[in-house]
Amino acid sequence: MTPETTNLFDDAAFSQMKRGALIVNVTRGEIIDGDALVAALRDGRCGGAALDVAPIEPLPADHPLWSFDNVAMTPHTAGASQLRGPRNIARFCENLRRAQAREELVGVVDKHAGF
Repeated sequence: MTPETTNLFDDAAFSQMKRGALIVNVTRGEIIDGDALVAALRDGRCGGAALDVAPIEPLPADHPLWSFDNVAMTPHTAGASQLRGPRNIARFCENLRRAQAREELVGVVDKHAGF
């Protein structure tokens, strides 16, 4: 999350989308303004949503997103894969090799930039 991506999909963004468009979010819940998504679902600007993450986590049991038939919610597991472990180990081994050779590492996170 960065200040530029927080509420990236707000009321203005939903108003610019093709009416009935679907939105899928498997990244960070906060990129979607929850109130704007609910409003867009209610008035038909958004035709449905598939959300592995929510604007608020955990999403309260009484949140309106639970009430839509055209919203699919999954339990924040989109990153899970049988390939994830081996990929992480391979990256670690490659970075260990690079560190020993004093080479630039791969996949470095810049916490100041937010990614």
